[in-house]
Amino acid sequence: MLDQMANEGKRLTAYAADDAHFSSGHDDAFGGWVHVKAESLEPDDLLNALKLGNYYSSQGPQIHSLSISEDQINIECSPVDSISVVGGTSRSVKSHGKSITRATLNLADLDVGWLVPDRSPWLRVTIIDGAGKRAWTNPIWQDEL
Repeated sequence: MLDQMANEGKRLTAYAADDAHFSSGHDDAFGGWVHVKAESLEPDDLLNALKLGNYYSSQGPQIHSLSISEDQINIECSPVDSISVVGGTSRSVKSHGKSITRATLNLADLDVGWLVPDRSPWLRVTIIDGAGKRAWTNPIWQDEL
């Protein structure tokens, strides 16, 4: 739903949260959380970073760094089996392997296809580890880079 809202120009963020039901008999705690990039661990700094969207959501994998220059995106992360970038054009670019920790992907490949009239104004990174656990960024708006 977040992607659809982004396609309609809505600049929203979303977060992962743990919806544990300890009474169910299943160990379903700690299923999702956010990694916040804040000035400090002080509550005001954390809240400000969350309001600005300076975080990513995770079920376990970690995104260590992400940078975009020209038509390339560089991602460094904990060991995962898939690093992908999607945008509003339903296209994706990805790197697959066993326990990969980095990828440099060509964003121009998101523009390839006869159904793609314009470049997507946003993109999002998702990484998936060997256990199927994911981490994902909020939409990254290309006009804010």
